[in-house]
Formats: sequence, C-alpha cells, structure tokens
Amino acid sequence: MKNPSIRRKVDPNAPVSLLVHGSNPLSIDIAKALIEQGGTVILVDHFNAQSKQYITQLKEHGQADFIDFKGLPDLLNHLPRVDYIFYFLHDYLSNSKDFSSKDFLEETNHLNEALKGTKRFDSKLSLLTTIKLNQDLSAHVLNSNLSTPSPYSPIELQKYCETLTAETRDKQQINARIIRLGALLGPENQNITDETVSRLVSEAVNKPYLNIYGEGLDIHYLIHTSDASYGILKLTFSNRTEGEVISLANNHDYTTLSLAYKLLELNPEITEIKFQPSDESRSIVFDQYVPATNASQFGWVQKYSLEQTLIEAITAFHPEKGKRILEAPTRNQAPEQQEDTLKKSETHNTILGNMVAIMTSPFTNTYNGIRNWLKTEREAVSPKRFATLLVGIIVLTALFYFVFMPIIGFGLGSLYLYRNTKQAVESFNSFDFKGASAHLDQAKYNTNRNSHYLNQMTWLFKATNSQDLYDNSSQLLFASEYALSGASTLTKSLEPLASYAKEFQPSLDFGNTTPASSREYRIYLKELQENLSGIDRASYNLTIATELLSKVDVAAFPKLLQPHLTQLKLANESIISQVGPSQQILSLIPDLLGVDSRQTYLVLLQNPGELRSTGGWLSSYAIVGIEGGQIRELKVDDVYNAEGQLKIAKKTFAAPKDMQTALDMTNWSMSLSNWNPNFPDSARTAEYFLNQLDSGSEFSGVITLDTEVIKMLLDKWGGLQVAGESEPITASNLDQKIFQLHSQFTPGQSVKSTFLANLANETLKKLFTLDFTGYKDIADVLFKSLNEKHILVFSKNPDAKKFFEKSMWAGVLDDKYQWAPMPVEWNWGANKANLYLERNHTLQVNIIDETHLEYDYTLFIQNKSTSKIYPQGDYENYFRIYLPLNAEVASVKGYLDNNYTIYRERGQKVIGGWFNVPAKTTKSFQVKYRLTKRESDLKFPIVKDGEQKSFDLSIFKQPGTFNDVYDLSLIYPDTWDAKQHDGLTRAVNTLTARFNLSTDKTFNLNWTQK
Repeated sequence: MKNPSIRRKVDPNAPVSLLVHGSNPLSIDIAKALIEQGGTVILVDHFNAQSKQYITQLKEHGQADFIDFKGLPDLLNHLPRVDYIFYFLHDYLSNSKDFSSKDFLEETNHLNEALKGTKRFDSKLSLLTTIKLNQDLSAHVLNSNLSTPSPYSPIELQKYCETLTAETRDKQQINARIIRLGALLGPENQNITDETVSRLVSEAVNKPYLNIYGEGLDIHYLIHTSDASYGILKLTFSNRTEGEVISLANNHDYTTLSLAYKLLELNPEITEIKFQPSDESRSIVFDQYVPATNASQFGWVQKYSLEQTLIEAITAFHPEKGKRILEAPTRNQAPEQQEDTLKKSETHNTILGNMVAIMTSPFTNTYNGIRNWLKTEREAVSPKRFATLLVGIIVLTALFYFVFMPIIGFGLGSLYLYRNTKQAVESFNSFDFKGASAHLDQAKYNTNRNSHYLNQMTWLFKATNSQDLYDNSSQLLFASEYALSGASTLTKSLEPLASYAKEFQPSLDFGNTTPASSREYRIYLKELQENLSGIDRASYNLTIATELLSKVDVAAFPKLLQPHLTQLKLANESIISQVGPSQQILSLIPDLLGVDSRQTYLVLLQNPGELRSTGGWLSSYAIVGIEGGQIRELKVDDVYNAEGQLKIAKKTFAAPKDMQTALDMTNWSMSLSNWNPNFPDSARTAEYFLNQLDSGSEFSGVITLDTEVIKMLLDKWGGLQVAGESEPITASNLDQKIFQLHSQFTPGQSVKSTFLANLANETLKKLFTLDFTGYKDIADVLFKSLNEKHILVFSKNPDAKKFFEKSMWAGVLDDKYQWAPMPVEWNWGANKANLYLERNHTLQVNIIDETHLEYDYTLFIQNKSTSKIYPQGDYENYFRIYLPLNAEVASVKGYLDNNYTIYRERGQKVIGGWFNVPAKTTKSFQVKYRLTKRESDLKFPIVKDGEQKSFDLSIFKQPGTFNDVYDLSLIYPDTWDAKQHDGLTRAVNTLTARFNLSTDKTFNLNWTQK
C-alpha cells in the first residue's frame, strides 16, 4: 500500500500508533484496544499469509492499515504525525534461533528508523523484548562454562537493540522505554517461549507425570497475554516510564518446582513428579539474575492469577482437558504436606542442604530421644537410659560450643560488617570522613572476628567435604581486610579535602572586585599534599583487594548469597577502575588550587550552535585567579570588547596562511583564535591575544567549555533565577536567551557580558551551597562533559598536562588520529545552523593485506532549518578533512564547485574547501584514499608480530558535535581469523558497528593467520 494513501486516511484528531512487527496475537490485542479508543493503527511487518490474516481482522474493527518493512522510511517521511510506536521485537526474537548478518543489520536499521521517527514526531516508543533472553545473557556473563552465543543470536540482537534504544534516549532525549516481557501464556498461545514451562504444560496435557531436571529451582517469569496487553498500553501512555527498563511479568517469581506442584494440584490425572539428573552449570547462574523493576511499581496491576493462566495455557494445548480441569474439583494437598515436600526438594543435592543435614542431625536425634524419653512416663528410669540422656546433653553442649557458637558469631559478625560498611559509605558520600573512618575501623574489627570464627570451623568444612567453600570464604575475608584497610587510609587522608569543600566560601564574584573575605584554605591543601603518600598506600591496598576478590569463585557459595557476591565483585571492579584516575587528580589538586603561588586560568566560552574547530564560536571569556584555595581574581568579558580595545591600540595580527586561503581574510582576531583543531595551539593563541591587551596576562592553563555544560547543570537543577531576568534560565530557554542577546548586541555594549556574569555568579552560588548529595550530579556532568569534549583543558603544569592528555581531556591531536579520516567543520554563516543539523558518517576500511589498505569515508549532513532567518539558515561550512601524510587520494566529492586545496599540517595531509548545506537539504561529502607501507615507514596501521596482526583504529569526534550516527565496517582477507574484535559485530571477513559518536572511539583489533 502506498504511503500517500495511508496519509490521506489519518484522522488529524485521532492518535496514530505504529505497531512494528505487528503480526502476532499480542500486537493484535493491543491494536484492537487502540482502535476501540478511536485511534488509527498502522501495522508494519513482512507481507505473508499470517500478516494478511491479521490485517483482515483489524479492518473489521476500524481504522487500520498495513505497510511492509521496505516502505517504513518512506512512511515516516509522509505521515503528518505518529503518537505511539510499539516495537514488538520479542515476537521476532522468539521465532528465530539465529540470524544471518543481513537479517541482523536489517533489523537494527528498522529499529533505527523507528527511533528517528520517535525523535521527529516527539512520539512515545516502547521497545518490547524478553526477560528470558536477558536472563540468558546474564547466564553467559556470569558462567564461563557456557559457550559464547553466536554474534547473530537472539541474545546478541536483543542486547544490541536495547543498547541502541537506551543510548538514543539518553543522547537525543526521546520518550522511550524498554519493556521486557515474561513468557506469554493464554488461551490462544501455544508458542510458550520459556522451553521449561512449555514442556511442563505439554506434559501436564499428555503424560501422567511431570519431569524436573535437577533441583527445579530455576526462576521463571510468566504473564497472561491479556495482562501483557493492558500493561504495555499503561506503561507506554505513562510519563513516569520514560527512559526506564521495566519487567512486565507476574508479581511473583516461580521456580520450576512450584510450577510443577501447581500443575499437579490443577490436574488430578498427574500422579507424580519425577526428578531427573541434570547438568547444574546453568542452574548456578539463574539465581543470580536480577530482573529490571517490575511493572507493578508503575501502577500496573496483575489481573490473572497463576492458576487461571496455567489453566488457559493447558486449554490452548488441549481444549477438552482444559475444560475438564475447570469443571473438576481442585485436588488440594494439605498445606503442611506441600511445605514438607518443597523443603525436602529444595535441599536435595545442594552443598548447603547436606551441610545443614549433617550439622543438625546430632541435635535432632538427641532432641527426639529426650522428647521420647520424657513422654514415656510409665517406664522406669534405668541407668542405661540415664547414661544415654547424659551423653546426649554432653554432645549438645560440645556441639554448641564448637559448632553453633562459631556459626552464630560468624553470622552476627557478617551482619555487623554489612551495617558498618553501609554506614561508612553513607558517611563518605556526605563528606563525613571522620565518621566514615570510625565505621571502617569497626568493620575491620568484625572482619578479624569473622576470620577467627571461620578458622574455628575448619574441621566442620572438612567433615562436610566443603573445602572449596572454606577456601573461597577465607579468600573473601582476606580481600575484605585489604579493602577495609585501604578505604580507612583513604578516608583519613581525604579529611582535609572534605574540610576544604565544606568550609569554602568565595571571596569574590564576577560583579564585584572588592574581596568579601580574606580567608585562605592553604592549610587544608598542605595537609592534603602531605597525605598523598597515604592515598598511594590506600590505592595499593584497594588494588590488592581487587586482585584477591577477582579469584573468589561465587559458585562455591550457597545460592542465596551468590547474587550479592556477584554484585559485590562488579561494584568493586567499577570502583577500582576509578581509583587510579582519582589518585592522580588528588595529587594535582594542591598545585592547581595555588597551594604555593597564585594560579590564573583563562576560561573560554564557546557556542556549538556556530561550530568552530575546538567546539564553537568563541563569544566570551573569563579570568579566574586562585591562591591558597581562595578565589583572588574574577573577570568575565565579551570577546568583542577585547578585540575593540586591541583595535583602539592599533594592534593588528596576520591570520595563518591556511586561514587566509580558506576564509579570504588577512587580519586575525581573538574570536577566531580557535582555528587550529589542536586545542593546545588554539589555547596559546587566545592567551597571546590577551597578552597583547595586557602584557601581564600569564596563565597557568586554559579551559574551554561550551554552552552544553551550562545546560546540563541547569537541567540537573531545574533552572536558575538570574538577576535582571524575568523568568528562570533553564536548559530549554538558554539558547533562546543567547540568540536574543547576540541579535541585539553590538561591540562596546555590556548587556551580554552582564548577563553572562550574572549567570556565572548564580551558577557558582548554586555550586557552593549544594547539599553534598548533590555533588555526585555535578561530578557526573563534569566527567560527561570532559569525555564528550564539551570541556577541554590545557595546563602548563607538567604533571597535570600529562594527566589531562592521557585522559583524552586536553583536545590534543596525537598520533592515534593519523590513520582514519578526521573531519573538522567551521561555520562561517553567522548563524546557529549547527543546532538544526543531523550527521551520518560511514567509514569502510578494506584491508587488502598487511601492507595495503583502502579507506572510503562519507559524511551526510541534513540541514533541518525551516527558514533562513537567524538563528536558522544555510550552513556555510569550511570543511577540512585530515588524512595520513602518505595517503594516495583516489577521489574527493562534495566540495562546492569541486574546488579544494591540499596542504600539509602537523604531519598530516589536509584537504580543505566549502562543503555547504542549504536549509531544507541534505548534502554528502566523500573521500577515498589508499595507504601502502613503504620500507622507510616506521609506522603503519597494521602491525605484524609473527602470525599476529593488530590494528588500532581511532575515530575522532570534533568538539561541539552531538551524537552523530557512525557506521563502521572493516573488510579483511579471508585467510585472517579475527581473535579480538573489541565489540564489533563479526561476519564473514567483516567487522561492523553502528554507534553514536558522542566521544572519541578506539577499537583494538587482532587477527591470526588461518
């Protein structure tokens, strides 16, 4: 069906819903409900007999139509709007065992189109996946005994689609949620996706007994089809679910055993449950799986009980038997009998069950003997019976002292250890480091006690043949000792920093040069400096703890504890990954805050709406002087005021030669100082201009930040009330305010700098008066901004410079970028067209052999400006592409009039020209080049070491750009075997990836010869 015909059918007053992969019973139930509410429904699926049957059903209910997947992009371009998008990935995944690479890519492209449509129409999207596949993924992650899933398996496709949806939601702020469905059971559903449940229901229909393989303690997540339909609609319509991952399943988790007993209760024809041996490698991990938040937390209410659901599932397999079960009286087992049976089954063949049985049997037997003896009132008390009683009492006393006392002590010690650690973390997060130290000291005491109790129980572990449990418990306690020692040392070393952060009050603001306070904080900085050795020691202990903890085998512990221990290991790995960088930052803080002498920083504010080489148009700057931990100098000014003063002083500066050629200009000014994409060079240039204005301007470092950083802070705070503004400044209206100021501003006026100074003041006040729980949000914003290049830092402190460059926060164009194409845009249209652009990069690298490579790079830019009135308009873009110096350029397409220049810069070949994109158009740029290794070349992308070939590919993200779509593919010889592909999807002789370019990307790839 053609898209225009669908468009004509869309009622402008009725909600429009798109049901992708809509040819399944669940989708049809939802479609009928939407139609009954007066909505328009469009099913998207492949043309076949099944989809034809479903669309026929729907058309009888009201406004419904059908489109094949091939027409999805065109449909989204023609529809006037879409209100809801339901993406039924679960059904597609459940009906497939494996996919071809083509199927995998097609499906991800379909989802990408749906995500784009969600953004374009401001729709609500629900991606429907399965709890079962997420549970299987967890099993593969946590259990090394399981084979790695195929790269084109349902597990991998669900993982990729969920990740793509979550990343798109976070980066483009679309209204999306991920709903993971339990196994669907209902009167019309014979395809139960949980194999174990499907087998049990089938056996309940066809056999007089049920088989349970292993202990039957695996967890199953079930839901009635009608409950699922209602839940999907409720969760999609709710604003509370935006950005959430939700489990849509019954409120209770069911084990295989509990389901078997429920079926046994429902069907009188089943006479027994047979336990069969099974490989326990999978069952070990299922207890560790933690599902996403249940839908009941968002107002969904389960309407169908487990009993109703199972009866309807049986009816779907065998209608007559289902009818008989409904009509027959329910066979009830006495509650105490059920409980006994379950308890016996749950401890069958488990380490913990055997231990409990062995440990309690003397007590049980002795107790029963005493009870029976006391009950025998008429029987005379013979010496033999008295001796038996005495021996029983002695045995009880000995076992209490040697067994139960250590067990009770160990249990209480573990409880206190947990509480002490939790209290220490809470104190640490609130910057109460003294309190944290006290709690950690108490935790260390409890750890030592637990070690003592564990040693007392050594014989018990040997007696119960549980040496593996003992060894891992000892290893865990040993790791805890190191971790607590390191954490305690760290908190004590950081006490000066906590005192400084709590007590700091700035002496200046941007509008007042008269100090409000003379207080310094040098003493805290010196104490922190003296404590650096303690921080190093703490880091060492924490590293040792991580090594010890990594060797702890979670599977050796009782299943009840395994999920908690797994979470502990994962949390510890996350923490230790931050210890090294944090240690380096702490060592730099005293010097950067002027412990010995004043440190003066130049802060450059850039606007990415008008993209320039290092992030955006340089509009304003600030000078911040810090000495002894106190702010001693603050100034904010408009860059054009600085340029005006230089002009009055009759100082002129010649632009770089490549800039003169590109922009047809000879004079250079501070607002254009960020021409060079290597930030340290642009930072020195900005510093040079200010030094010409004031010869005393010497800076310890230069920091650039763009308006995105301010918007992220405003978003966290919900806005700020700024002096002179009638309404709060928020993330959503900041751009509009800047547009207004820029359109009205002329050099010499102070209105813009006054607004920015007031905004800076309010931002600083907010930062310095935050509750300490709010600083985590601030830290998240700063780290995100540094990683995504919204903040760049150039420091003259050698240690700081090395750290920022290593962390990739310095904007340095080092050698890692020299092989792949590096695009650099420069908006010269005097507008903010970059806010209305969408980019899509594609890069194909064809590795011919170890000495020959071919690169094919294409950049698509769509200008969504709807007019040429500021801030929108045509995108006049001087575009430079940096290539390897020895690149043999095969073709260049996309420059205006095919006119471009080629020159050399920083050891790279640069191609520059005008790549303009008028409003309401899409343009593309393409460059193809070859690399051939010569005998004189010391470096080459492919490095050979015996039979090993490695290739490190770094993708450059220009500062000031946002979440560009990037499609990467590498083709390699069929005689190579990819051993390390760093997250890329592997197909036959090909590695592919599709991602959002929010940060620089590096892929470390490795092959061996077949």
